[in-house]
Amino acid sequence: MRNRTLQVSLLVIVALVQLCCGSHRYRVPVADDGLEVLLPEKLRSSKLEFSSLAHYRDVLLLVPQYPDRFGDEIYGIADGLLDQAISDHSAIREAVAYKLANLGQVKQKIGSTYEGFEATAVVGDRIFFAIESGAENGDCYLVGGTLYGTSIVLDPARILTLPKFKRLSNAGFESMTWLPSERKLVAFFEYNKPDAQPRALVIDTSLTTSVTSYPLDPLMYRITDVTTDGKKNGLYGINLHYKGGKEYGEYIGNDSIPDDPALHGKSLRQTCYTRIVRLTVKNQRVSWKKVRGITFQCENWEGILLYRKGVFMITDEHPGSVLKWFRL
Repeated sequence: MRNRTLQVSLLVIVALVQLCCGSHRYRVPVADDGLEVLLPEKLRSSKLEFSSLAHYRDVLLLVPQYPDRFGDEIYGIADGLLDQAISDHSAIREAVAYKLANLGQVKQKIGSTYEGFEATAVVGDRIFFAIESGAENGDCYLVGGTLYGTSIVLDPARILTLPKFKRLSNAGFESMTWLPSERKLVAFFEYNKPDAQPRALVIDTSLTTSVTSYPLDPLMYRITDVTTDGKKNGLYGINLHYKGGKEYGEYIGNDSIPDDPALHGKSLRQTCYTRIVRLTVKNQRVSWKKVRGITFQCENWEGILLYRKGVFMITDEHPGSVLKWFRL
């Protein structure tokens, strides 16, 4: 009897060890509010105002809205460093700078209404940036470039014009990624209430052919970025309400205010809300559904990227440069 008890005890101990210290490097306890990956000190400044994430050859690209304010650079962190940070909660200690060539020429062609990069997509060695403009300009823009090692050569001779769906302060095509089912880029305007006739733009990477639009089921709050969900026709997107001026109030309606205990009786108009939605492209239409809530804190999540069994998300200047990994 004593031997049997000893055997059972040993089995329990082994099971606990396997549970706590298993060999699967991504089986990490992650709180519901995500796992923060501490960025190198240089990238923590809110002045960088990160606006999007992308992936290139085992490197996570972090894109500031205004690279021209930081020596025409965007930044990259190797997957191996990210995996280590997720596994043991260590800080990232190094990042690689990717230099942008011809950004000055791109800004010159767009003019004084230029308001920086809002979305990024990588296809092979090609990279694409969606450019926002001031409210007085009825258009946004899309420019492409080519990656050569840690250099990015933009093509100012080929800039695609994207008419805005609605003139609204601080609004543009904030979301863009590669859509495998179409073998094209897909971009979303951040305002998608019914009055804007919401739709997804499907864009050939040549930036020379006509743009196709697919109707999108109306969606309250802003879409601030999208990423492929790893399948042919699905995407994950950040759907965010940020309290503030009149332009933010226009993104919500009374029928879109959630009744959630975490609000503690407040109206959504008095606070903020971030969730992840899944967008599905089928029969040239786009539908959506909620995947999970993220926070009611006023954190302006601007970039998302599918990674392992979750997503990386990054904030802009509010509350500063914060990179988190959320399990899905």
